[in-house]
Amino acid sequence: MKTNPNDLAYPAMAQNYLHIGLTKREYFAAMALQGMLSYDRTRHLDDISRWSVEAADALINALNETK
Repeated sequence: MKTNPNDLAYPAMAQNYLHIGLTKREYFAAMALQGMLSYDRTRHLDDISRWSVEAADALINALNETK
């Protein structure tokens, strides 16, 4: 099954409406950002943020590759 980067990471229904949260892309980027910040705080935050989004996109692409 293909991973859509715009799908919700944790979709949930409550009282007949969908709780809107982070997309999978946003969630993957946040996890990458957390890891990068815990490893190297000497880099510029703009660079780390950009790399986190690139890492998220790379993960989504890897998940969508057919074996």
